[in-house]
Amino acid sequence: MAKMLYMLLMVLSIGSRLFGQDHLMVNTEPTMGILLTDFGSGVEGTKIIITDDDGSLLPLVVTTNSLGQFAIDGVAKNTSFQVEPQKIDDDENGVDSWDLYLLANELNASQFDSPYQKFASDIDDDGVISSKDLAHLNDFLLKKSALPSSWRFYDASCLPPIISPFGICSQSINYDEKLRPLHFIGVKMGDLNNSVLANSNQMPEHIYGQMSLNTISQQLNAGETYDINFSLKGEDVVATQFSLNLGSLELLDVVANGSSILADIGMHLDQNVVTFVAIGGQAPTQSFTIKVKATIQSNLSEELSLATDFSNAKAYDSEGYLYDLKLTFGGDSADYFMLYQNNPNPFGDVTNIRFYLPMSSLATLTIFDLNGQRLKTVQTYCQKGMNNIPILKSDLNLTGIYFYKLAAGDQSAIRKMMLIGE
Repeated sequence: MAKMLYMLLMVLSIGSRLFGQDHLMVNTEPTMGILLTDFGSGVEGTKIIITDDDGSLLPLVVTTNSLGQFAIDGVAKNTSFQVEPQKIDDDENGVDSWDLYLLANELNASQFDSPYQKFASDIDDDGVISSKDLAHLNDFLLKKSALPSSWRFYDASCLPPIISPFGICSQSINYDEKLRPLHFIGVKMGDLNNSVLANSNQMPEHIYGQMSLNTISQQLNAGETYDINFSLKGEDVVATQFSLNLGSLELLDVVANGSSILADIGMHLDQNVVTFVAIGGQAPTQSFTIKVKATIQSNLSEELSLATDFSNAKAYDSEGYLYDLKLTFGGDSADYFMLYQNNPNPFGDVTNIRFYLPMSSLATLTIFDLNGQRLKTVQTYCQKGMNNIPILKSDLNLTGIYFYKLAAGDQSAIRKMMLIGE
């Protein structure tokens, strides 16, 4: 009995030295908390760092699960401490050229209606959305710099104002009994359209279709220089990004609209890779030329490839639809299935739905309302190439948003359109 009492006293003594007399880890219930994005997705794999003023807790660290939940075990009641989430090494998640496009539009027109979207835009964390944030995001996508932080977390009990949300909400919580449980909102820096995969349960962003980055293959002779012309096949492209592996070719220049754009791309010559990011009407969204020198005799198609392990090759249209980007060597002969945005949109009396088919086939166009009710179906045999089907106001019920789906062969695509009143 004396030996057991001695051991108990030793345990209590060690606990007192580590946590203080009021922090004994005896008969305590776990303190629960949760981290969510502003769209309600759990932020998985976030470290929760727990400290107190006198250091008696030591820094305790727990990690959130796929639902964004975490539990702080072994902290006695009536204990006060600080909780701060931290998630690093997640820079590229959810950040691409579409976010750059949205940020540029925000600087021009101030269209963001979410305070958290504004938080995500403040790359430099200076409380202002400015051209510096745009330049920093552009450099990050070009692999010229890193983001200052991957995620920021804010006390979910704080409601930041939309107009000027900066400096209002704390990024940590001083815990006491009145604040159980602990809730945080996670903001992925640079992600302005909530495409981030915050946890392992989320599905990746839907890829709508494919666009081709085209050039024409040719034989290359060692020591000679060549102008390699590229064009991006696809209408209404407003944002794109890709990296080109140049193989054994020596890069001399990159030209668009008659001027060198070397300063506007990411050059990683130690790996012989160049990275392109463009938004709006900027080169190289539509066409550009790479000037190279061949170091060996080869074929161009053997030298060039998309460096997809370096950056994701993708493009967006003005509606925010995502397209996979492929490098092709067929010039204008490269064919692919494509459903275009109706024009005009919104429309009043009539609109035209255009689509491109890589081969002649039966095509079915179906119009749905927001409830999924089928309003009109057009089935017709279409020739290879560009086709058009007009839709009249009388084909639909009321003004509002509709979806149209095109199916041909084993491929299909869907878009939305808007009918407006007189």
